Amino acid sequence: MPARHAPGASPASASPTATPTGPSGGIPTGPRAANTSTAGASPSMAPKAFNPPTGPAAHVSNVAARPTLAQNLIATMPPILPAGKIDPTMVPQTTGVVKELEVHHRKLKEEEERFRDDINRKQEKLRKCLRNWDKLERESKAFELKADLSEKSLKNLAGEGLGGASF
Repeated sequence: MPARHAPGASPASASPTATPTGPSGGIPTGPRAANTSTAGASPSMAPKAFNPPTGPAAHVSNVAARPTLAQNLIATMPPILPAGKIDPTMVPQTTGVVKELEVHHRKLKEEEERFRDDINRKQEKLRKCLRNWDKLERESKAFELKADLSEKSLKNLAGEGLGGASF
């Protein structure tokens, strides 16, 4: 008995090995078009030929390696002094300040350090004042609670807190 196909389907499209044609499936074009001749293998699964490196880089295996760009840049950096400061003799090279403006730039840096020290001193003073304020506020609340409890105790001793005289 012959195989039945869905109405409107051609026998060629029912076969799993048939190549799609027409505007929707289309004939493959571009770099993958050459790989359509392989029977069922995807282009990524096809074996690739090994191409060994050529040129000067291929023969450098036994020669000492050249330093990288990062190593070259690190080698040209000025030395780091303790406290993270830059060597004062290297300031023109590191900041890009020309010699004519170097004195003015140095004065501005010194002024900046002086301002930062002032700000740090003022902030420390403020922190001490705030700690003292918090301490006094806690003491005030504690004394307020003691005063309320003392007053309540005194009223109880006088007989006011029990809702009237018991005699």
